Amino acid sequence: MSYKSKSQRKLFATSLTAAMVASAVAPVAVSASTDSNFPDLPDGYQFNEAINALVAKDVINGYPDGDFHPTASINRGQAAVMLTKALKLDTDVEAADFPDVDQEAWYAEYVNALVASGDINGYPDGTFGPLDNINRAQIAVLLVNAYDIPKKS
Repeated sequence: MSYKSKSQRKLFATSLTAAMVASAVAPVAVSASTDSNFPDLPDGYQFNEAINALVAKDVINGYPDGDFHPTASINRGQAAVMLTKALKLDTDVEAADFPDVDQEAWYAEYVNALVASGDINGYPDGTFGPLDNINRAQIAVLLVNAYDIPKKS
């Protein structure tokens, strides 16, 4: 993982959170600005700058139809891809031991990287649930772990 200062990591975490809530993974290129490069996002949309910044860094992308679908849910596999890319984690790591993560799946190397970094865990039953929608609480835990955000008691 490349080194970033805590303030850079927190700023990036904030941008990533905003975009993760409104994104999915597939290829479409755009530039960072408040103008929309997605037909379903109007210019001036409140999340365009964050979305475009993360697209420019290849952390998130639009759907194959060219739209972004800002209100679409994302799953745990997609979240793993985004966070691994955001953190620039090495994906050449040992396979995680989840019976429901096919090591040939598009998300497997990203799940493996997050597990190896200690930033993500599976469910108590030993599964990962890569196609389960990720909820806000799970994203919060992911970001606290990934960005070493101090937990307040």
